[in-house]
Amino acid sequence: MRPLALLLGCTLLAPPAARAQQRPSSSPTVGVAVPPFVAVPNDTSALPAAATAAAILRGLVRADSTLRLVTRYDSAAANPQLDSARHAARSGRLVGARYLILGAVARPAGGGYRLDLRLVFTETGDSVARDSAKAPDPRAFQGAVADAGRALLRNLRQRERRP
Repeated sequence: MRPLALLLGCTLLAPPAARAQQRPSSSPTVGVAVPPFVAVPNDTSALPAAATAAAILRGLVRADSTLRLVTRYDSAAANPQLDSARHAARSGRLVGARYLILGAVARPAGGGYRLDLRLVFTETGDSVARDSAKAPDPRAFQGAVADAGRALLRNLRQRERRP
C-alpha cells in the first residue's frame, strides 16, 4: 500500500506543468480545412450539391474529437481544377491547416451526382488519399458523401498514428 501512496503523492505534488505533461491532451491538434467544393466542368446545376457536400465534410471534421476544423482559407485553395495541389497546400499551411480536403462535384451525362475527394497533406502538397461518391439523386448523394468522408477521415487518422 505504501508504494501506491508514494506514487499518488508524487503525482499530486508534481508541479502543474509536469502534471499537464502526464495527462493526454484533450484538445484536437490536427487542423483540417475544407474549402468550398467546386462544380466541374463549371456546371452551375451542381453548385448546390457541391455546397452540401462541403458542409457534410465540415460537419464530419467538427464531430471528430481528434481534429480541428480550420474555417479560414485562401479562396485559391478552393479550386483544385485551376490550382495545383501544391499551391492549395501552401494556402492551407498559411491558415494553419495540416490537411486540406478538396472536392469536385459533377453531374454525369447519365444523371445523378459524382463527388471526387482528395486529402492533401499541406507539408508536401501531396494527395495522400482519394475517395469518391456516386448517387442517382440528391438524398442518396448526401449519404454517399458522408460515407466517402468518413473513409477519408479514417485514412487521415491512420496516417496521423504512424510514427
